[in-house]
Amino acid sequence: MAHRITLTLTTVLAFSASLAQAQNVQPWSSWPPSTPRSNTFRGAMALGPTQGKLYVVTFARPKQEQTCRIQSFKEDRLVCSRNRGHAPVVYRAQDVAALITPGVHSGILPTFLGVVGAGAGAITGAVFLASVTIAGAVAVAVAGGFLLLLSTCVAMGADSDNPDSVLYLALGQQLQVKLRY
Repeated sequence: MAHRITLTLTTVLAFSASLAQAQNVQPWSSWPPSTPRSNTFRGAMALGPTQGKLYVVTFARPKQEQTCRIQSFKEDRLVCSRNRGHAPVVYRAQDVAALITPGVHSGILPTFLGVVGAGAGAITGAVFLASVTIAGAVAVAVAGGFLLLLSTCVAMGADSDNPDSVLYLALGQQLQVKLRY
C-alpha cells in the first residue's frame, strides 16, 4: 500500500513539474536573442524600454558594453545616468553600435530553501503535535513530506532565466560582446 502511495505521489509531482516547465514560455522564443529586433535607432526607441537598464555598445568601444540606466530615450540620443554624483552620459544615435536588453535571472535557491524549510517545519511541528493528537500529527507530517517532495518541482518551475537580447544593431555591424545567459 505504501509503495502505491509513493508511486502515485511521484507521478503527480513529475506531471506537475512537467506542466510548470511547459508553461515557462520564453518571450524571445520567436527569434534568437542574438538577432536584433530593430535595424534602426528609432525602431529600438519604439521597441525598447523607456526606463530601466540597457547595455550600450559604441563604435569607439565595440568590445565593451556600458551599463545605461535610462533617463531619456529620443530619436537622436540616449541619455543615461551612471552612478550617483556623476553627470549623465549622452550617446548620440550615430555613435551607438548596439543596444542590448538585459536578461532576467531569477534565483532558484531562495524558493527551493523556502519550500524545504516549510516542509521541515511541518514535520518538526508534527513531532510536537504527536503529544496532543496522533491523527493531527500524521496529517501534518504527511503535508510536510509532500512539501519536501514538492521542493524540487518548485525549484524547477522557479527557473525562469532569459538571456540578454539584442535590441538594436547598426547596419553592417557584428556584435563583438558576448550575451549573458
